[in-house]
Amino acid sequence: MAAKETYFAFGSNMNPERMRQRKAFFTTRVGAKLRDYKISFSFRGPNGGGGGNITPEKGSFVFGALYSLDDGGLDKLDVFEMVALGCYRREKVTVETLDGETTEATTYVVTEEFYQEGLVPRRDYLHHCLAGKDILPDDYYAFLESFKQVCQD
Repeated sequence: MAAKETYFAFGSNMNPERMRQRKAFFTTRVGAKLRDYKISFSFRGPNGGGGGNITPEKGSFVFGALYSLDDGGLDKLDVFEMVALGCYRREKVTVETLDGETTEATTYVVTEEFYQEGLVPRRDYLHHCLAGKDILPDDYYAFLESFKQVCQD
C-alpha cells in the first residue's frame, strides 16, 4: 500500500479537478479549518494578480480542503507552487476537520521575497478557489466569492 501525505489546500488547489490535472492524486478530500491564520492574496506571481497565502492572525481562521495524497503528491505540487524558485515553501500546520478531528498537514506559504500586500486575485484563480464550494461553510464561500468584485481578468 502506498504511503499517504496529508495536505491542506486553501487556494486554487481546493479544486479537485486542478489537483488531478497536476497529477497530485488523492484518496480523500474533506473540509478543514486552520485556526489563528488569515487568508490573503499576497503572492506576487508572474502572471499578475495575487495568489493565495496564509499569515498568522490570532482569532482568525482559514477554511480549505484537506487531502490524503498518494505518495509523491507533495513533490508534484512543489513544481506548481514554484518551491525551487523560492516562491512558496512547505509548512506544517495543525488543522481541524469539519467533524472536529485535528491532524497535522503540510501547506504552502509565500516566501518573503514574493510577498506583497494589497494584491487581488485573478478571476481564473478565484474560480479554482470557489470550486471548493462543496466542502466550505456557506459564509466562508460567500467571503471568497466577494473577491469577484475586485478580481483582475
